[in-house]
Amino acid sequence: MSRTEPGNPDPETDRTRAYSSAVPTGLALGLVLGTGVGVALDNVGLGISLGLAIGAALGLAQGQRSKEKPKSDPLSEDGSSEETSK
Repeated sequence: MSRTEPGNPDPETDRTRAYSSAVPTGLALGLVLGTGVGVALDNVGLGISLGLAIGAALGLAQGQRSKEKPKSDPLSEDGSSEETSK
């Protein structure tokens, strides 16, 4: 088991942490929105079910996006993709 220095975090660990926090966040938001929709439609069971399914899908999609390596901007000189303010 290798450890990195405090000033030099492992980028793979950061991506894994972002991925593991995206799914519960999606589930929580899906639960809240699904419950609201279920109460509004007078069918709480259906609302919670659909909310959790959609929230899990969105959480997994967000986790996959954060797990990918960031792409650099080919037009910038130093490889960073910072936007300039106008």
